[in-house]
Amino acid sequence: MDTNPDHTAPQETSSGSARWPTPPLLETKGLQVGHRPGKAVLEDVSLRVQAGEWLALIGGNGSGKSTLLQSLSGLLPVLQGQVLLEGKALTQWNPRARARHMAILLTGMPMATGMTVDQFLALGRFPYRDWMGQDPEGEARAVRVRSWLGLEAFGRRPFSSLSDGERQRVLLGRVLVQDAPLMLLDEPTHHLDPAQRVRMQAMLARWRTQETDRGVVVSTHDLDWAFASADRIGVLDAGRLHWGTPDQWREAPERLLQAYRGQGLHLNTDTWRFEAP
Repeated sequence: MDTNPDHTAPQETSSGSARWPTPPLLETKGLQVGHRPGKAVLEDVSLRVQAGEWLALIGGNGSGKSTLLQSLSGLLPVLQGQVLLEGKALTQWNPRARARHMAILLTGMPMATGMTVDQFLALGRFPYRDWMGQDPEGEARAVRVRSWLGLEAFGRRPFSSLSDGERQRVLLGRVLVQDAPLMLLDEPTHHLDPAQRVRMQAMLARWRTQETDRGVVVSTHDLDWAFASADRIGVLDAGRLHWGTPDQWREAPERLLQAYRGQGLHLNTDTWRFEAP
């Protein structure tokens, strides 16, 4: 598999439309990420996201998936190298403009005491409000997202009253309401039981068919979902990020299997699910 993929030719999206390599929605150059200087979690990270492309990040706990997404979003300073958002250094974007072009879903549950679901969803529209606090397109976008995620009856419910699974749907809703061309999703099915996880994945699949121009980078432990939905899969192992298409990983899974070594489980390469030995 490749740590520095070449995207000099157009590729075809799942919808059949062509996408071109420049300008990518997101690109990294010589990226090194971690929480402390001299303690890199990942080195020489090569990543490009085109419009309409879904990338999945997989790897064991502690491999650096969340750290990478936080660094790509600007929430965590990079140790070395550069992140480019639509060809412009991420550090040169002001926060408001950046939020119109990139949205991120983190794994932690936020404190939203005293807020209803509708008020929480409205936070995603903050980058679009004018100096009078007006956002003419905000309500239409919120209505559309509530329909996608089945949140129509949730509007006046306190966010704090929701179950973990319901909160996760609302958190994803806030990201979708933000209406950014690029979305970074850190384990969007976190906190969900198996039935809720399948429903969430189906919701995202339906959304993808309706907004085909969005670029998405998603981290997940659901390998079967990654293989079914991603255009390319990045495997994080031993401080490096290795790229391949689902078909390439099926043909040569050795690096992927190595990333999950030592967990005492067998990875079934027919279903891409872990099984007891």
